Amino acid sequence: MSSKWLSKAFMKKIYENPKMKLRTLIRKAHSKWNVDLTKTKAAIVKQRALDEINGTYAEQYRRIHDYATDLLKLNPGSTVQIQVERPPEFQLEIPIPGKDMRPRFERIYICLDAYKRSFMVCRPMIGLDGCFIKTLYGGQLLTAIG
Repeated sequence: MSSKWLSKAFMKKIYENPKMKLRTLIRKAHSKWNVDLTKTKAAIVKQRALDEINGTYAEQYRRIHDYATDLLKLNPGSTVQIQVERPPEFQLEIPIPGKDMRPRFERIYICLDAYKRSFMVCRPMIGLDGCFIKTLYGGQLLTAIG
């Protein structure tokens, strides 16, 4: 059985429990279809199903400008800035075959209007906080709190 077919077959189960263990997935495949899955194949099946449910990271990063537009529409007066990194070859007008010329997301800055107004009445003290993001792309999340 292909991982594509299995991911569609397990889609509902994984949607209901995205943290399903690979052993559980292997056991269910064995009891339902008498198929022995390796851990690698079970991981691929689970990842395909999760990508189908949530979308891939790349698809979500492609929609970040839509998110910023919606944020500004729903919170007038807010500030949203998105910074991207362009490859040095981007300045050339001739496309280079095999080279990814798309801009790469670097960072986003969001300041909601309500926070801006409330910062104006606060004492002049700013606290900084941050955490590391443990996803496929990693990074840091930094916040300023007044």
